[in-house]
Amino acid sequence: PMTLRRAADLPPTAALLVEGGDRRIALSDGRNQYGHPASPRPGELAFGSSTASTISEPAFAAAEALRGRLAQALEQAPPAEVYRQGMRRVRRALRRLCGLEAGGGTDVLMAASGTDLHLVAACLVRASAAAALQVISVQGSETGSGLDDALAGRHFAPLAVCGGEVAKGDLIPEVGEIARAAFAIRDADGGLIDEASVEDEIDRRIAGAAAEGRQTLLVATDVTKTGLIAPGVATLTRLAAKWGERLVVLVDACQFRLSPDTLRAYLGQGFMVAVTGSKFLTGPAFCGALFVPRPLAARFADSRPPAGLGLYGLRGEWPCGWAAGEVAPPGCNLGLLLRWEAALHELAAFRALDPRELRWSASLFADAARDRIGAAPGLRVVETRPLDRAPIARDDGWDATQTIFSFRVRDPGAPGGFLGMEALGRLHRALAAEDGTGPVVRLGQPVACGRDGALRLCFSARHAVEARDAAGFSRLLASVGTAMDRVEALAAALAPRDAARVG
Repeated sequence: PMTLRRAADLPPTAALLVEGGDRRIALSDGRNQYGHPASPRPGELAFGSSTASTISEPAFAAAEALRGRLAQALEQAPPAEVYRQGMRRVRRALRRLCGLEAGGGTDVLMAASGTDLHLVAACLVRASAAAALQVISVQGSETGSGLDDALAGRHFAPLAVCGGEVAKGDLIPEVGEIARAAFAIRDADGGLIDEASVEDEIDRRIAGAAAEGRQTLLVATDVTKTGLIAPGVATLTRLAAKWGERLVVLVDACQFRLSPDTLRAYLGQGFMVAVTGSKFLTGPAFCGALFVPRPLAARFADSRPPAGLGLYGLRGEWPCGWAAGEVAPPGCNLGLLLRWEAALHELAAFRALDPRELRWSASLFADAARDRIGAAPGLRVVETRPLDRAPIARDDGWDATQTIFSFRVRDPGAPGGFLGMEALGRLHRALAAEDGTGPVVRLGQPVACGRDGALRLCFSARHAVEARDAAGFSRLLASVGTAMDRVEALAAALAPRDAARVG
């Protein structure tokens, strides 16, 4: 976070949008680690919202307008106070747009990224528990990088958002013991593991922790990199009922592919929910929020977090009245504030859509994506399960429709094989290259899937808004075809020595 003494110190909007994060959003040759610039690039075929997106022109305009208001506010009040008020406004907007009550039913904690949110959640549970802690989450190939360290209370990157250089992997001071365990949902070939086996494995780990006097934090991911809910919602509710206070649940919904009904249903179960504005919503990378339901908020509010957590959050990011906010460092992260402003613009436009029309457009996109990938001899759809949240929520919302479509790419140099992660990385970069040889195609970054890998074609909130009429939807479907044509053409052009068959 930057140090401001006067409004004249305020950088331009594009510069602010990459401030107050870590090296993942720092620009190199005009692009962040995900390959995206800080300013709009109209004309891209943007299907990579499972990873990151380039900011849209309307969202950039919203961020620029906020920068102007902040410049005026900084003439009247100290930066830390301007920041605190700005974050209060973001919380109110999030509650309103998610259909949550304006009062004290749910507290909202802000953070720079989804990884930061996981670190904060693990530290809060550990600090508020009388016992040692075990954290269980899905296998690393299905979730965000850095989460293993974050959930163990360790520095997950060489740069902390509020503290500068740190030693990646080192335990954060005063966190205390946190044991880590992971459960698998795919086998070595990338096939799905039976849900009953997943439940049995998690149950055994919770039982083992309980026998040792540990509490368990279970991280349930909705949705994973390849578009699954893991563990399933029915599994989650059974485990929560069985283990009671021995188990705390964090729903990693950082993709934010949730309807308000589903979000409220999770909170109603007493589960924390982590979201970001940078995936499905297509806001700039690095803006996160943690919804904490009342029972857990009451438990956390009086807990004093470990001293080292001050490296990952400022006072204005904590809910009012929490002890953590009183000991967190003051300051302002205007980059985070502008990124959330852009994401809220996208969320407001998305929430204005008719829910019935939204489900219709999401379903038609899903059908078109499956048909186009399935018709290509060089591509193969990765197996998934239906998004079943019926045990706690309505199953007729748009979020019951698949919006991430993972697919393998056949190895042109090895008939019957598929490209591995290294070759897919080259293909992914070639698709996004602005070299004039074809349209810029943004897909989700390659994800490991058994012994090979997969790319991801994604439907986003921005797509839904742009396709709200017949003409817009026709353009969207045409761009799906163009993007897949480009994938096939570039994959076929890979030399056999670059194909790197794995599997």
